[in-house]
Amino acid sequence: MKNSAMQTAGLLRMIGFAALTVLAGVASAADYYVDSRGSDNNDGRAAVTGNAGVGPFATLARLSRLNLQHGDRILLACGDRFQGPLDLTLQSTLPGVLTITQFGDCQSKDKPLIDGRITIPSLPGREMQSIPLRQPVTQVFAGDVPLPRARFPKAAYIILPATSATAADRVPPVPMLAGRDMTGAVVHARTQEWILEKRRVTSANAELDSPLRYPLRPKAGFYLTGKAWMLGADDGWAYDHADNALHVRSGGPITVTHDFALLQVAGRGAVAINGIAFFAAGGDAINLKLDGVVNINNVAIQYANGNGISIAGASFAQITDSTIASASLDGIFFAEVKRAVVRRNVVTDAGLYQGPNSSLAAINAHRTDAATVEENRVTRSGYIGIRLGGDARIRGNLVEATCQLLADCGAIYTWRRNPNDVRPAVEISGNAIIEVRGDTTVKFSVNDYFSGIYLDEWTRNTTVVNNVIVNAGQGVYLHNARANSVEGNFVLGARGIPVMQKDSAAELLAVPPQRVEVPNRIGVNTIRQDGTVSVQSIGAVDQSSKAKTRVITGLPASVWSNMSDATLPGCRKAATTNEGTAPTIVAARVYLCD
Repeated sequence: MKNSAMQTAGLLRMIGFAALTVLAGVASAADYYVDSRGSDNNDGRAAVTGNAGVGPFATLARLSRLNLQHGDRILLACGDRFQGPLDLTLQSTLPGVLTITQFGDCQSKDKPLIDGRITIPSLPGREMQSIPLRQPVTQVFAGDVPLPRARFPKAAYIILPATSATAADRVPPVPMLAGRDMTGAVVHARTQEWILEKRRVTSANAELDSPLRYPLRPKAGFYLTGKAWMLGADDGWAYDHADNALHVRSGGPITVTHDFALLQVAGRGAVAINGIAFFAAGGDAINLKLDGVVNINNVAIQYANGNGISIAGASFAQITDSTIASASLDGIFFAEVKRAVVRRNVVTDAGLYQGPNSSLAAINAHRTDAATVEENRVTRSGYIGIRLGGDARIRGNLVEATCQLLADCGAIYTWRRNPNDVRPAVEISGNAIIEVRGDTTVKFSVNDYFSGIYLDEWTRNTTVVNNVIVNAGQGVYLHNARANSVEGNFVLGARGIPVMQKDSAAELLAVPPQRVEVPNRIGVNTIRQDGTVSVQSIGAVDQSSKAKTRVITGLPASVWSNMSDATLPGCRKAATTNEGTAPTIVAARVYLCD
C-alpha cells in the first residue's frame, strides 16, 4: 500500500511537471513584427520602433535567424513589400501553432506581399543582352509583367515523323534542328498525350541529363527553351545552362526570379498562414513539409514557376478563401497528407503559365488519404481541373475550360494503381463543369478523351450524382472502372458518348480470377444534344447559398447578347459556354438560382 501511494505521488509529480512544461512552452510564445520601416537591429517584439532597440524587424531574412517555437507569431505589415524567401524550420515538440499573418491598417491597405523578384543590372534599349548569372533564372519581369520565355518552335511542337528514331536518352535528329547548338537547352517532351517531361541537353549529340520516362518516338512532340538563338525581335528571355548566362531583350529595367519557394516551412509541428500575398515565386509560392496541422486562409498568389501551394506530410491540411493565379505546375498540390479540405478558393491558369508544363491538376488531392473539395472555382487549366484519390467528397465546384494543353483528361479525374488498390467511397456531386476541349497536337491513339468526369483504371465505389456537364468530349467516362454509380446528371452538348463505359482487355487480365467485380450502375441522366430552348432545374447545389443550378440551352446567339441575369429572377450567372458562336455549336448558360 505504501509503495502504491509513493508511486501515485510520483506519477502526480511527473504529470504536474509535464503540465508546467507545456504551460511554459505556451507562455514563452512570442510575437515578431516585420515592417520595412523597422530595422534588423531591433528585437522584432513591437509593431512600432521605440527606445533601446525595441521595434519591428525590416526584412524576412532576419526571421530566419530566430529559433522559432510553436505558439510564436510572425506579423507582416499590411501595405508593405518584403523580399523573399522566408525559409523556416520547426523542431519543437511542444503544442501550439506557428502563425504567419498580418498587422496594421489592413482594411485600407493591401495584404503584405512576399516578392521573389530580384533586380539585376541591365542596359537600356532593345538590343539583346547577355548577363552572366551562376544561379539559373526561372522568370524575368519588366515591372509587374512577366516577359515571355523564348522557345523553339515559337508555337506548338516539333512532331517526330514516322521515320524518326526512338530514344529515351537523347533527342532524335530532326531537320529543323540541323546545325543548331542545343547544349544547355531544356527539352519539353510530350511523350504521351497526357504527359510532358522536362530534361536538359548535356552534349552536342543531344544527350539528356537523365532518361525520359517514355521515349521520344514517331508522333511524339517536343519543344526547346534556353538558348539565345531562340530570341526573336520581340521582348523575351532565355537562360542558358551551358554558359550560365541570361540572354534577354527588354525595353527597360528587368527583375528575375530563381528556383526557390517564397515561403518554406519544414520540420515538425503545425502552421497557420493568413492574409499574405505572394508574387513571382521562382519555385513554389508556399512549400510546407510538416507532420502537423496546416491551415491556410485568405492568401493571394500570382505567378509561381512551381506549384501555388505544396503541402507534404501533414496530418491535416485546410486551404480556404484564397486565390491562386498562374502557377506553372499545380495550383494546390498535396503529397502524403492524411486529410485535406479545400474550400471556396479560386484557381486560374494552373499549368498554363510558361507552358505547356508537366502540371497534373489545378487542385491535386490524389495523394491524400481523405479529401473534401467544395465550392471552389477552377478556371482554365493546362490539364485536369480537380484530381482526387479515395475517401473524397467533391461537391459544388465550378470547373471551367480545363485540359487545354494535354489530352486523355477530365475536368474531375481519379484513378487507382491496380485492381488491388481499393479505397474508401467517393462522392462527386453538385459540380458544374463547363468546356473540356484538350489538345490533340500529339496523338498516338485514335480516340480522344476529354471528359467532364473521368473515372479511370479500377476506380470503385464512386457516386457521381447531380452534376452539370456542358461541352465535353464525354460527360462521364468510366474506363476499367467498377461498382460506381452515375445518376441524375445533366450532360449538354457532349461531342462523343454522353455517358461512356469502356474496358481494356489487357487491363482486365490483371484481375485475380477469384475476384467478383460489381458492375457500374448507370441510372437516369438527362442528355441534351440539340438546340431545344429549355430551362432545366438540376440537383447541383452551390453550397455557399444552397442554390439550385439551372441550365438554359439552345438560345440563338442574338438572344444571348440581349439577355441579362434579370431574365431569371433570383438567379445569378455562374458560367457561359460558346456565347455568340455559330448555331451548329450548342450554347448554354449555367445559373445558380435560389
